[in-house]
Amino acid sequence: TRPIGHFQDLFSGYYDENIYFHTPPHFLARLTDPALLAALRRLNITLAVGHDDTFCASTRELSTILHNKQIPHHLDIWPGEAHRALHWREMVRRYLAA
Repeated sequence: TRPIGHFQDLFSGYYDENIYFHTPPHFLARLTDPALLAALRRLNITLAVGHDDTFCASTRELSTILHNKQIPHHLDIWPGEAHRALHWREMVRRYLAA
């Protein structure tokens, strides 16, 4: 992991396969297994981030990786800084509504 904005490196430089496989931009960029890619292409993936969020650039990076791997997804960029509870409640209503 790495520090981004006011978020510190959560693992103080430690990195192993668990972190690798739980950090989508790391493993997806190198993923070539046809069966795994086919499974990912069947998912309904939505990425939501605020335009001014600390994680906007890394979310756009993930979107680019998904696009390059031909994995369908939707990137929804909210106005302002959406990494807040107020926006999370709206996101739950919007993306998880039955």
